[in-house]
Amino acid sequence: MSTTARELGDGRRRRSSSPSFISVAAAVLTGVATLAIAGMGGGIAGAKTKQLQTVSVAINGFNGIQVPMIMAASEPKILAKYGVKLSVEQLTSEADAVPAVTSGSVDFASIPPEVTFKAQAKGAPIVITTATVVKNPYTLVATSGISSPKQLSGVTFAVGAIGVSLDWSSLREYLGHLGFSTTQYHFIATATPAGTTAALANGSVHAAALFQPGLGTVLAKPGYHQIAEFAKLPQFRNVDYAGLDAEKSWLSSTKALAVKFVRAYITVIHWMYTPKNKKAAIKDMEKTAHFTPTQAVNTYKSYMTLKEFSVTEAPSIQRLINQLKADASAGLTGLPTPSATTLKPRIDAAIVAAARK
Repeated sequence: MSTTARELGDGRRRRSSSPSFISVAAAVLTGVATLAIAGMGGGIAGAKTKQLQTVSVAINGFNGIQVPMIMAASEPKILAKYGVKLSVEQLTSEADAVPAVTSGSVDFASIPPEVTFKAQAKGAPIVITTATVVKNPYTLVATSGISSPKQLSGVTFAVGAIGVSLDWSSLREYLGHLGFSTTQYHFIATATPAGTTAALANGSVHAAALFQPGLGTVLAKPGYHQIAEFAKLPQFRNVDYAGLDAEKSWLSSTKALAVKFVRAYITVIHWMYTPKNKKAAIKDMEKTAHFTPTQAVNTYKSYMTLKEFSVTEAPSIQRLINQLKADASAGLTGLPTPSATTLKPRIDAAIVAAARK
C-alpha cells in the first residue's frame, strides 16, 4: 500500500493512503485535472492561478451522476470567480468513497445517505454538507427474456458495489416493494458504472439499473428494453439519494473554503440547467468525460428531464428520514428508526446555507 502526500487547498499537507485511486497519469482524469488549472489567465479579472485554493472531489468513473463534478473542473472561470480550483480524483470502486474522505485522500465525495449513516454508526467522522442528487436517476433495463417485473425472480443483477452503491440500494428497495425476498435474486459487483453497463451488454447478467450514457448504449442494442423508471415510482419520491460528504475536522478548520466550493458547484449546476448553455454543456461532456456526441446529448436530455441535481438544497431531515425508512423496509440499514433528533448531528446544513447567500 503506497502512501503519498497531497497539497490541499487549506495549505496543509496531509499524509494519506491512496490505493483506491486510479493513477492520474494513466487515466482520462489527467485531462480533467489539467482543465481545472489551464486557461486561468484569461478568466475572471484578478483571479490568478496562485491565488486559487484547491478542493479535491472523488468520483467513481465518468458517468451521468458524476459528470457535473468534472464539468465544474472544465469551467475554470466559474470556479476562479469563487477563488477555487477543482482536483477530480477517480475511485476504482464505489466502496472506496467513504475511506477516501475519512483518510484525507479527498476533501469531498458524493455518497448515498444510507452509506453515510452506516459509516457514521461505525464511528466514521463524516457529515453531509449538501444534497447533490434529489431524484432517483436509474432505469431498470433487462434482456429480452424479461418483459415484466413479475419475471425478475431468480434474476442476476449487476451493481457497482454490494452494500454501498446507489444502484444496489435502489434495486433492493424496488424488489422489496414488489414482494421479492433477498433469496429470490442475485447481485454481482462490477466496481464501476462502465462495468455494470458492460456486464449487461455482454450478457453476463440479466438486468441492471442504469443511467446515461450507459442507458442509451444498452437500449440501442437489440434485445434490451426498460422495465421501470425509478423516478416515476411513488416509493422513490421525496428522498435524498446522494449528499456531498466531508470529514468533520477538515470541514471545521476550512469552513470558508468549503463554502466557496459548494457555492461554485451550485453555480455550475445552475449554468448547466440554463437553456442558453446547452451547446457548451454538451461540449463539456464530450471533452471532460470523453462521451461521444450522442452520449453527451442523451445525458444532457436526461439532466433536463429529471432535474435530479440539487441547485439550492441543504440536506432535508424529512427526506433523509423517508430514505432511511425505505431502506429499513427493504432490510438495508440495520439502523434504529430515524428521527430528526438522531439525524441532525449527521449533517452540516450551515455550509450550503452560507453558500446560498
